Amino acid sequence: MASYVAFEGLVPGGGNETAAVAVFGGLATAIIFMVDRLLASRLPELPATFVLPTASVSVLYLGSLGAPFGTWGNDAYSQGDFLL
Repeated sequence: MASYVAFEGLVPGGGNETAAVAVFGGLATAIIFMVDRLLASRLPELPATFVLPTASVSVLYLGSLGAPFGTWGNDAYSQGDFLL
């Protein structure tokens, strides 16, 4: 519900598209944390630290492949000011 309110007026198309973005964004986030929860506990400590970022990048990449808005809303855009 919070995602719907946050994206209201930002997503092109209006109500139904905003709801779809909110629902699929929530599902993508849930998948990322489920993968981390399932895999990180079975790995040694150092490799386990890479499960969450790898899952995040993978889910966001796969989600952008067939998305009508492309990579709009991808987390990578928020990291542009933190390049080494």
